Amino acid sequence: MITKHPLLHRTRLFITSALLTLFICQHSALASEKGAEHKQHHDVGVHGMALVMVGGKLIASHLPLHNSMHEHQIIFTTNISERPATSKQSQSQSQHQNKQHQLPQIVNSIEAALTKGQLITLLPEVFSLSKLRNSELTDFTATIYQGHFERGGKPIAKQVSFAIDQMLYQRKLSNKGVSNGEYNLINMGEGDVLAVHQIGDKPSFDHLVWLTSTSEKLVALPTSITTDGEKLSAQNKASLNLQSELGKSLEQHQSQLVFKQSLYFETQDFQ
Repeated sequence: MITKHPLLHRTRLFITSALLTLFICQHSALASEKGAEHKQHHDVGVHGMALVMVGGKLIASHLPLHNSMHEHQIIFTTNISERPATSKQSQSQSQHQNKQHQLPQIVNSIEAALTKGQLITLLPEVFSLSKLRNSELTDFTATIYQGHFERGGKPIAKQVSFAIDQMLYQRKLSNKGVSNGEYNLINMGEGDVLAVHQIGDKPSFDHLVWLTSTSEKLVALPTSITTDGEKLSAQNKASLNLQSELGKSLEQHQSQLVFKQSLYFETQDFQ
């Protein structure tokens, strides 16, 4: 019969306990790392956008949704870049030259469609919305659609590079006591103003409006205006009563702004 030495037995217990503790610590650290990584990248996906134009400036507006990874209104000026997007693998020189040759035609096509009031949307590559919000994303590639890319729109150009120029507006959606009808005003320069509807409680709507100044210089531009949100959200078309509703609010603020064009109006995603 072999008798276990007490010291040897305690040593083995200590080693076993130490290894078990090390395993638990490593597992916890790995779980924490994966949790942090998941939290950081939970908003990585396809973030559709509407493309509009104010005074010759292209503006991209993220298509937000309540209670999802898309729950942010994000609007920024953009332009079609002549360089391949940095997030993509480098293209051959011939492919890049071909795209450069097509750029003027693509830009003219987009501007013509937007001038006519047609809907243009973007289906971008996969990226993190947080990186866009934090100005860590400088450009991206996207397919350009005439119409809504999820509702029968037709692609008119693929793998087009868009540079992110200036962040104009961003806010997180809330469905807790936020009233509809308030528009935030953004001075775009040269007498142009972009009015952005602050999406509120459901039912709500996403709406971008182009306003212009009646004088050479904007005087006392209000930061926001308030309209009858219930009346606007009930419309099938944004043009119905919109001009008069905005007009009344602007008169109350004694602003020298007038309605120019309804650029984008969406209700279906906010019912």
